[in-house]
Amino acid sequence: MKFTHRPVLGATAIALCCLAIIAGVLYATGVYDRWRDDMSLDDACAGTVARGDLASALGSKEVRASGAGDEGEGALAACQVHDRTSEESRLVLDIRWAGDPGRDFRLAPHPSSHTGQGAVAPLEHGWPGVASQGPNAYQVSLVMECRNRKNDALFVNGNLLRGEHSAGAGARAAFARVTTETAARAAKRFGCKAASGTRITHIADPLSDEQRRVSHAKGTCAALRPYSKEAEAAGLDAVRETAATRNAPVEDCFVGTADDPGTPSYRALALFGPYPRMVRDAGDTTAFGNVGKSGKNHTAWATAKCPGSSDRALFTLGQIASANTSAGKRHYLPAQTEVDVLTAFAKDSADRHGCTDVRLP
Repeated sequence: MKFTHRPVLGATAIALCCLAIIAGVLYATGVYDRWRDDMSLDDACAGTVARGDLASALGSKEVRASGAGDEGEGALAACQVHDRTSEESRLVLDIRWAGDPGRDFRLAPHPSSHTGQGAVAPLEHGWPGVASQGPNAYQVSLVMECRNRKNDALFVNGNLLRGEHSAGAGARAAFARVTTETAARAAKRFGCKAASGTRITHIADPLSDEQRRVSHAKGTCAALRPYSKEAEAAGLDAVRETAATRNAPVEDCFVGTADDPGTPSYRALALFGPYPRMVRDAGDTTAFGNVGKSGKNHTAWATAKCPGSSDRALFTLGQIASANTSAGKRHYLPAQTEVDVLTAFAKDSADRHGCTDVRLP
């Protein structure tokens, strides 16, 4: 009797053909791509990425995660989530210990008292973070203080890049939710017992041109009110400020003229957690030493010891380098008033953050 393998071979061929058809259907209908998307998001940033608002933040439901490349060097976890139908939109996340020496905080805002760039606003909603923005790029940074790690915190940064398409208020709020909720998940993942906030419904615009008279300041510039007459005598009659919150790692206050809101003359900054070190590493010469002043550069600075950080908080007041008004005129405060304003600003901010040992120029 002769045996033949033809029925077996035929069945195998039919099975392979069916598998090929199924694979083609899965690919054609997008099921395979969605599976790959889900797998990539499961693994991204050590499994900490909050996925619920990614589509709203990126403007696409077809999102996929990958590594962050050189941008994430030295991080506990770093990844990027992008719209796989377009190279324009991507969200980069970076998670690292704030207290580790030699960290490169390229993803975080780098505010300086000598420029109007990198303006920040608090996230509020109980989150210890700030938001900033540039042309079609948005940043959210959080300093998650760890109750179980002395003088250390988890530093979480998110960057949203939207190419030629700016993100509306809804997309910015969704981006903030992705970053804050990722920060909360990362704190649990890496053993940092940190407080979290509530769901973010909106974020303030750090570049708002809304102004108040110096005498009516009520947020981050409130401490300047007693010096309103001196400021107005120098032609400085307006401030741009944000809400003052006790857990924002950066506080911003701009002083300028009501007739030229886009060109402030002075900037007062309060920097907490890893930010003082970032400013020094970025080469801001006003940050050297615990206290100081420079009449030539119209600059003064102070420091304080604050909870949750081994770095002293830094408070600076500086003349903005591009502070010529539209009329080509600069406005200067008297040297002693500069010191007085910085002193009032530093004391107010330090008190709000529970700081001690405030050292003043």
